Amino acid sequence: SPAGPTDEVGLMSTPLTLAAVLTQCADTKQYSWKVRLRALTWLREQCATEEGQRVICGDSEGMGASHESSSIKNNDGVGNEDGDDTGLGDCAAGSSLTTKDSVEPLSSLAAVLEAQLRDLRSAVVKGACETVATLSEKLGDRFNRAAPALARTLLELSGVGNSVIKDRVHKCALALFESTQAVAAIDVVLGILGSSRHSDVLYSGFLALDTVLKSWKQDVWRASAAAIARAIALGANE
Repeated sequence: SPAGPTDEVGLMSTPLTLAAVLTQCADTKQYSWKVRLRALTWLREQCATEEGQRVICGDSEGMGASHESSSIKNNDGVGNEDGDDTGLGDCAAGSSLTTKDSVEPLSSLAAVLEAQLRDLRSAVVKGACETVATLSEKLGDRFNRAAPALARTLLELSGVGNSVIKDRVHKCALALFESTQAVAAIDVVLGILGSSRHSDVLYSGFLALDTVLKSWKQDVWRASAAAIARAIALGANE
């Protein structure tokens, strides 16, 4: 029979699939930190190949069961049925995936990565930061769907008291903005800059905006130019 959440030895020797990784990383209470670290390592290793990248983007054949992606839910616990712009870019290019198939794994992946970033163990946070940075670098704009939620978590955590975690999440946030170009991530930064008074959070937020202006395509941020200018002006006056 399959290894249960408390069977650490069995889980550590069981081959992983994307579905298993999402399950193990979603439940931080039942699955041990060692099991979750192994799952994070698996995600980074998958990004080393095109096939692995397609799995992470939502190739149901690579998820360990026939069309298993249909059972993966987003942060609200329900499937994403709408057809809005997902920001996935060419994630599903060359595959038979529908928009719905592609959206759900990336939304679920963002949620479980957020959970690991908020873990109290520095080893888990380190692994999560390395995973976010790797996925961002390898997937680029294909990771846009996950970027806004991760950007919010990383920027918020850049103000935590632990200096080791603070430094890691700060660098991870910059890596995320350097490799992805999600319009919604700009709104996240502007919202945080308008509400936070923590100097470290503000510092990370303004560096993120600096990356947007210097590295992103103008077409991506042009509609937000006025709001960005107001945020910068307010920051300069503080």
